[in-house]
Amino acid sequence: MKRRPFNLNKAFGVEIEFICPPNTDRNEVARFIGRKFDELDRTSSYNIVCGSYSRNNGYDANSWYMKTDSTVHPNRRQSRNQMQGGNELVSPKLVGMDGFKQLNIVLGVMSDLGCEVNKSCGLHVHHDITDVRNNTESHSATTIRKASKTITNLILLVSRWERFIFMMLPKSRRPRSMGHGCGEKSTWC
Repeated sequence: MKRRPFNLNKAFGVEIEFICPPNTDRNEVARFIGRKFDELDRTSSYNIVCGSYSRNNGYDANSWYMKTDSTVHPNRRQSRNQMQGGNELVSPKLVGMDGFKQLNIVLGVMSDLGCEVNKSCGLHVHHDITDVRNNTESHSATTIRKASKTITNLILLVSRWERFIFMMLPKSRRPRSMGHGCGEKSTWC
């Protein structure tokens, strides 16, 4: 299969679950990221805000959002070292090289501070497919049918094999009460 280049016009987003280093909390991590945004690119509108699990406290769709996540826990070593779990950083909609630049800044700061992950942490990547849905005028009916069929086939494929996909995950990351797979009773899949 021929590998296609990354489409720099497509939007994407990430959710990064992590453990804070000793003597540092999520608010301090957010402050360091904000300072780095300012230091590297004073002309940008990069922004980061802190809040709880729900999006409030001044959040807007163009900001990075630092929040709590009750599914993230430090392991024994991290607990002994007084590292703090329960952290998640959610990106705004990112696009192209500017999106990769922001992500690189964020990951660099988190690495420099000593943020860690463990098996309770996850990384979620969202891919924008609104053009498939919304740009019907610029696509032929055949193209729209093909795109729709591709998405349907992907969902059916995951649904069929998800039990085995989930078996590759640590038990702590398998679907529980907070999420369901496509093959189970679900309203979103």
